[in-house]
Amino acid sequence: MKKIRFALRTRKNDLRNRFLAMASVLPSPNYQVLNFGIGEDKNIVDDRVFECINQNMRSDGAMAYSENICHEAISSFKTFALKNYGVELEDENMMLTMGIKPTLNYLAMLLVDAYTKVLVTTPGYNIFGRIAKLLNAKVYEYPLFNDKYEDLLDYIEKEKINPKVISLNYPNNPTGKSASNTFYKRLSEYAEKHNVILINDAAYIDYSYQTSPVSLLSQGFDNKIEIYTASKTFGLTGMRVGMICGDKRIIEKLNIIRDQFDSGQAKPFLQAYSYLLNKNDISYQKNKYYRRYNQFKNIAIKYDIIVNEIDSTFYAFFKIPEWMKKFGEDAMSIAKYLKSNYSVIFIPYSTSSGEYLRASMTFNDDEDLNLLDQRLEIMRDVGE
Repeated sequence: MKKIRFALRTRKNDLRNRFLAMASVLPSPNYQVLNFGIGEDKNIVDDRVFECINQNMRSDGAMAYSENICHEAISSFKTFALKNYGVELEDENMMLTMGIKPTLNYLAMLLVDAYTKVLVTTPGYNIFGRIAKLLNAKVYEYPLFNDKYEDLLDYIEKEKINPKVISLNYPNNPTGKSASNTFYKRLSEYAEKHNVILINDAAYIDYSYQTSPVSLLSQGFDNKIEIYTASKTFGLTGMRVGMICGDKRIIEKLNIIRDQFDSGQAKPFLQAYSYLLNKNDISYQKNKYYRRYNQFKNIAIKYDIIVNEIDSTFYAFFKIPEWMKKFGEDAMSIAKYLKSNYSVIFIPYSTSSGEYLRASMTFNDDEDLNLLDQRLEIMRDVGE
């Protein structure tokens, strides 16, 4: 059998992610699975959403190509964005998408050439950075945990990077930190002066606990893009529905790029998104996640686990305690061990400041926290 010569870009870039690595590990049959892994809440979509989808599935043209055109959803998001983010959008500033991941891929195809300088933050959901590397861009990573730089702009100045594109992820997954209006204002002034394109993955913008959601687009649209999703806000992870908003010039070109890859989400799903945007009340799940976060933090401290303080998202992020290092040499090996031996699923992160685990507060049942408490005690006492 002759050797297949895959494209060089796929051979020199490792595209495997932590989620796939964790999925390949089987949980222990001796314990009930406690899934604090991927942020996917299967309990927040109610029967009215399914009724909405079923009704629209029976309408004429329901199974036709949508090309991500749905006037109801566009109109609903305009109202939603004005009410929740204080951002006034026009049709030319908006485009429906099939989720954040493909949108970040399309943006990289549109904006990145070989040797383009791209800046991303880490840790984060760095799809844009990975695809930029595939396209042979020069990708710089600003570490959110560091003692050397005051903030992102300080990093740019000290390292003399001069990026063409800056890709952000605020509110940040996994750290649970948000950007402030002051930061966005300073960053926008820098971007305008140096003709830099700003992209913000705002998947978790609606889970802001201390303040109202802060949008990058509050600083204007020129050279800016912000991406939203129904996956986190409304629990529609499998429907692949979202919105991209910002500079009309980028939106126009992006629609041409998108057309090369997909023909749009099924219209009944877009109409369900519209329905949920109009319903416009996620206060119940916001309260649930924040309560669970505080309960998790109180349990964790009993086992010398210091959980990162959050002002957004639904994740508890923590540095691996010393006693847990007996299970592996890094975050990935420890996370795999916890799943295979104790059926506890966390997502691992290796950073320049240490090894971390992330726990999602979208787990199935509140009783899971009590079971976690018991499981952590067993883990800690092993080998003592």
